[in-house]
Amino acid sequence: MRIVHRPLALTLALVAASACSASDGEGGATNRAMAKAPSAATCAAGERTLSVTGLCQRAAAAMLPPGSKGTPMEGCEWVVRETPFATETLLYRTLHCARGETNVEFQVGNHQSQLVYASRADGGAATDADGAPLVLAQVFAGDPDGRARALWETRDSMQDPAAAKRCDVRPPYQPEGLPADAVIIDIARARGDLERDDAAPECGPFGYNPAGGSIDFWRTSQGYAWFFRMGTDLWDVDPGSFTIVEKRADGSWRALPDPIAGPEPR
Repeated sequence: MRIVHRPLALTLALVAASACSASDGEGGATNRAMAKAPSAATCAAGERTLSVTGLCQRAAAAMLPPGSKGTPMEGCEWVVRETPFATETLLYRTLHCARGETNVEFQVGNHQSQLVYASRADGGAATDADGAPLVLAQVFAGDPDGRARALWETRDSMQDPAAAKRCDVRPPYQPEGLPADAVIIDIARARGDLERDDAAPECGPFGYNPAGGSIDFWRTSQGYAWFFRMGTDLWDVDPGSFTIVEKRADGSWRALPDPIAGPEPR
C-alpha cells in the first residue's frame, strides 16, 4: 500500500469530511454512542462539564472504548478530559488525584505530531531536565490504514532495508493490560526468545524493544497510527481511551469512524 504523506491538519480535515458524509448507522469500534452536549443544569450535581465539547463526564465516558485503565492509585479516580486536536477534539481517560491531575496536549507537526504531558497526577514534572515536554505518544496520519502507516514508519526508521523487510505487524507477546487494539512491530521470534526481557530490538526505534525500560506499542484507530511509550509503573493515563470526536450539525458529538479496517497482525 502506498503511503501518502500530508500535513496532519490537512489530513484531519479530509478525515472529518469523509466522516460527515458517512451514514449515521456506520459501525466500528470507534463509532460510539452520540452524545448531546448538555447544559450544566442537566448534569448530575457536582458533575464537571468539559470546556470544549460541553459534555458531562457520563456522556463523554460513554463515547470512549473500555481502554486499559486498570485500578486507579489510592486517592485517585479516573476522569475524562479533552484537548483540541487540530480541527477536532480528542477525548481521553486520565487520573485525577489529590495532588494533581494528568493532562496531555496535542502538538501538531507536518510529518508527525505528538501528545505531550501538560501536568502529572502525582505532582511530578511534565518536562525533562532541559524543560522539553515529556512525550506520551507520537501520532502519524496520511493513510486510512493505520497499520500500514505504522509498519511503513517503522521500516523507514531503520538503516538496513534488508533487515527492515523482516519486520511486520504482530500481536503483543504479553497483551495483559494493553489496549485491545494494540500491536507491535517485530521480526518472527522463536518462542524462547519471547520469554527474555533482554532480547535485542530488531526493528528500530518504533519496534519491539523489551530491554528499553518502557512498554512500547502501536495503536491504530480512526485513520491514525499512535506510537505509545508507556512507563513500567502504574499508568496515569489510559492509552486505550484516546478518541477523536466531531461535532455534528444538530449539536451532538460522535467519535470519528475508522476509514477502513487494517489487516490482521501476523
